[in-house]
Amino acid sequence: MDGDKSREDYLEAILVLSKKNETVRNVDIAAYLGFAAPSVSIAIKKLAQEKYIFIDDNKAVVLTPKGRLKAEQIYERHLVLTLIDGAGCFQGYCGTGRLQAGARFKRRILQQDKELLF
Repeated sequence: MDGDKSREDYLEAILVLSKKNETVRNVDIAAYLGFAAPSVSIAIKKLAQEKYIFIDDNKAVVLTPKGRLKAEQIYERHLVLTLIDGAGCFQGYCGTGRLQAGARFKRRILQQDKELLF
């Protein structure tokens, strides 16, 4: 996991998935983010070391209070940015070679918020 942006993506994904599912597993995170399972496993280990998450007895990924707070802050910030930014560039993805990933992420957030609001 490289840097704060990646950490934020994982934390937000775990938060969103935990709102939809009783349990969140590495495979769910990999599918949600479009990453390979081995990459997710490495990132999850780092998040656990940083005390943002823990893995329960059933191998589910669970946010700690510290992780949940951080994830909610990230989610709220992305929601506001998504609502403000209707032009296509999103949260540092423009010009970084990650524009498609950013667009998928933006669509996912908008869809989830529609589901939560309506």
